[in-house]
Amino acid sequence: MENRQLVWESKKALKGTGITISEFLTQARHRVFMAARKHFGMLNCWSVEGRIVVICPDKSRRKIETAGELHDLVAKFPSSSVDTGGPAQFEEPGSSVATTLAASTKNVRKTRVRK
Repeated sequence: MENRQLVWESKKALKGTGITISEFLTQARHRVFMAARKHFGMLNCWSVEGRIVVICPDKSRRKIETAGELHDLVAKFPSSSVDTGGPAQFEEPGSSVATTLAASTKNVRKTRVRK
């Protein structure tokens, strides 16, 4: 775990090189992460060791893991500074909540490492 943390903390040095290091999340948690980014903004959400970190409009830092926790944050901060006009929506397996992630993931840039 020690080496993983060193690599993770050093990834900022790769900015502008075209190399990206990102964390793999479960499918359900990835949906929550994408919905959090849509509501709170890309620069205000990231993941650390599988948990999603959100900087709220009141500048507090919250760590969340579930759709329910995100729902509570969205209820507390219905309009973030980067709000896209509608509430963040996400889908848990078996739920009937509409998914708005398809549109937000269309512009994801894929990076390939050249050797």
